[in-house]
Amino acid sequence: MHSKILIVDDEAAVQRSLERLLCRAGYQVIVASSGAQALELLTQHQVHIVLTDFRMPLMCGNELLRAVKKHYPQIVGLILSGYADFNAVVETLNSGIAYKFLQKPWTDHLLLDEIQRSELEYQRRTQPDLYTQLLISSQDALIEVNTQGQILRVNAALAKLWQLDPANISNSPLSAFLPALPIEQLQQFLMSQQSTLVCLDHQHHEVELSHRLTRAEHLLLKLERLESLPQFSSDLSSLSNLLNHQQACQVLEQQIAAQSGLIAVAVLDIDNFSLINDAIGYHKTDLLINKVAFLLQQQLKAGQHLVYLSGDKFALIFTHCRDEMAIQLAMSECLSVFDKPVMHDERLMQLNFNLGYAIAPDDTVIAEKLLKYANLACRTNRNNQHHFYMRFEQAILESKKQQFEISNALYNDIEHNGFSLNFQPKISLADGRIRQAEVLLRWNHPTLGSISPALFVPIAERDGQIIRIGLWVLEQSLIALRSFYQQGLELGWLSINVSGRQLQDPTFSNSLQQLLRSYGIKPEQIELEITETYLMEDIELSNKVLLQLHQIGVRISMDDFGTGYSSLAYLTKLPIDEVKLDRSLITELSSDLQSQGMVRNIIRMAHDLNLVVTAEGIETQEQQQLLNAMDCDLIQGYYYSKPLTEKDFITILKQQPFAGGLSNAH
Repeated sequence: MHSKILIVDDEAAVQRSLERLLCRAGYQVIVASSGAQALELLTQHQVHIVLTDFRMPLMCGNELLRAVKKHYPQIVGLILSGYADFNAVVETLNSGIAYKFLQKPWTDHLLLDEIQRSELEYQRRTQPDLYTQLLISSQDALIEVNTQGQILRVNAALAKLWQLDPANISNSPLSAFLPALPIEQLQQFLMSQQSTLVCLDHQHHEVELSHRLTRAEHLLLKLERLESLPQFSSDLSSLSNLLNHQQACQVLEQQIAAQSGLIAVAVLDIDNFSLINDAIGYHKTDLLINKVAFLLQQQLKAGQHLVYLSGDKFALIFTHCRDEMAIQLAMSECLSVFDKPVMHDERLMQLNFNLGYAIAPDDTVIAEKLLKYANLACRTNRNNQHHFYMRFEQAILESKKQQFEISNALYNDIEHNGFSLNFQPKISLADGRIRQAEVLLRWNHPTLGSISPALFVPIAERDGQIIRIGLWVLEQSLIALRSFYQQGLELGWLSINVSGRQLQDPTFSNSLQQLLRSYGIKPEQIELEITETYLMEDIELSNKVLLQLHQIGVRISMDDFGTGYSSLAYLTKLPIDEVKLDRSLITELSSDLQSQGMVRNIIRMAHDLNLVVTAEGIETQEQQQLLNAMDCDLIQGYYYSKPLTEKDFITILKQQPFAGGLSNAH
């Protein structure tokens, strides 16, 4: 999508002519007839390029661009004016306020060429921050390269995967780490920006490269390790009948073709393997893997095979199986040798395994897919309890595909096209008026449709886009809040959800203060909602981060209170202004006396600490009346209002006070 351009000129004819030209070329265009109007529009739109006249009443072009550079340094400023203004414009250019001087009258194709160069300049200005944020924040292994394939930077996840210092990777050709891949094929991948490329890396691991982001001459690639080729130690090689990946596929193909009962593949790896590796070292870990292979092979019966895949990962093949119960029994028998601790390195070690399996012909009749599906089930099973064997389901594959599509869409929508804000009112039980509102992020993608935050926020946190998205939410919230105040609407403050990953960003506090100054919002007019789970993970770090934010003057709310720790004692150690009772505490409020007693005590003790209490998830009048009797301060939920667009929220703000009270307002 082309850039959004703001045209600023006091001559209507010039405005119309430029607008027609740029719209035909595919650009998004907005127009202003004065510098003051232009600055107002910049608070409402994410503009990439400002194309302004030099001579205008009240505020000339260089004064406008000086203000733009101060508040929006990434925006590219162009001056379009007559030659008579050239000497005055030179000073503006030399000061760095404007990027280029374009002369009136203009030639269409030359003007469009300069606009394209300005787009590249905008990408150059925004690219380093975006790339740096993603490289720092993403948990995926990322590589930044130029179009010639030279590695510019890598993130910590990539360096850890390849077990190399980042300094030994940067400034090297990517081909040096993909020695089996023809240079021509790599160049074609880089230039065509095809979605994925599977190859072997320098460690003989099978990896998948995929494009994540492209800006000008820079590419951001994700590297994901797939199944490795077998790397046997001498001890593993000495084990008879131990199969490698290729041999396993041959056995599976033969058994599937024979159609003699069910065939199952179970992929297993050692739980918390990285911790074991860190604790005992690589050499002793290799010996441990050898011991695991030996013990597993001792458990095999007729028609069963052991496969070594890579690292700590093995596969078991079961043939001639009657039913799934027999398969599960066979898996349990193979792993029974690990029911007791294993003696290794003169210590007893309790080994647990993550295990996933797939069955032919039910799940697939293709050997390679059977291994792939079992491995996918194993990876999905990491967070389940031990001794739980997860069978592959198509839903797992669909979920992985969905996550991949959402991840790609987030990278492509990093400029936040399709994102919008909703506002859900928080109602004062004392007088029935809207005192606050929670800002809720919504994403409507052109092909994926409406995507729930429960799906895309965890992916954005993992991939690193959450920091940039979070800043967008903050900025748009402040723009909306300023609009409410300018219309004379009464609202105490807006509550904005903040991710734990955002709080870990060392630039968050400064960015927040800069946004508050830019939009003229007092710090106490916003509240940051932070989940209880994040705050309790590291109480000392949380206290340090929240103190910095509190010193700015913003309010702090503990969101989802009651979901886990629920210790009011912690609240005395944290600079909290509000607790927000989780909906799980409210669900049984009307029918459960124990829930009523617990909520009443939480509200009373929170008030003793001078904290505001908000209850969310209110859906019935009875819940509202009970909370009112308990002296709860604010309520939020569908009983009063669902999340609203900004326009609809303004409508109900103007309707206060509400005739008939809350019972008639939903």
